Amino acid sequence: MTDVCISMKNIMRLDLISLAVSLQNHLDKDMGFSISSPHSKSVYLSLVEDEMHAPFRALTPEHIVISTTEAKSICDYTGLDFLGYLKLCLALVLVQRKALCLNPQIKSEDLFHPPNEHCLYNRNLGINNFALHIEKMVLCNGCKDFYHCLGCDKELAHLQKKIDHWKKNTDHEQRTP
Repeated sequence: MTDVCISMKNIMRLDLISLAVSLQNHLDKDMGFSISSPHSKSVYLSLVEDEMHAPFRALTPEHIVISTTEAKSICDYTGLDFLGYLKLCLALVLVQRKALCLNPQIKSEDLFHPPNEHCLYNRNLGINNFALHIEKMVLCNGCKDFYHCLGCDKELAHLQKKIDHWKKNTDHEQRTP
């Protein structure tokens, strides 16, 4: 079972509530294979405006976070709509969550990406530079190998399918030199 959560300070934001409902539907219909917990515990997806977790983070197998910090600017720059952006972050964080589920010795901090490489998992330069990684829309070979070794093949295949779809349906390639 998965619950999409919104912080109390955002409870009056109807736009965020609508997005949470859309993400909940996406999880229930399209992502059930990835979100089920091996321990039959609930999984909480929190939408927050917190740069510390931006743009996404798997804290534990039962708690994942997607940050909306700078999301509108990133969407404006990349051509993704807001829900598409959240679905991209969700697909990325679900691979990390699966790695945590299957490998209890791994901690959230072990999933940080090395700097200086274009990859959707590289969050080293801050949230504003995430737009540049979305523009390239690639997973580095190191991440593909890492998550493959951790048993996340199904989630990686789903993520790659989403990336291919977004590459085909956004205008980001026209701005890439």
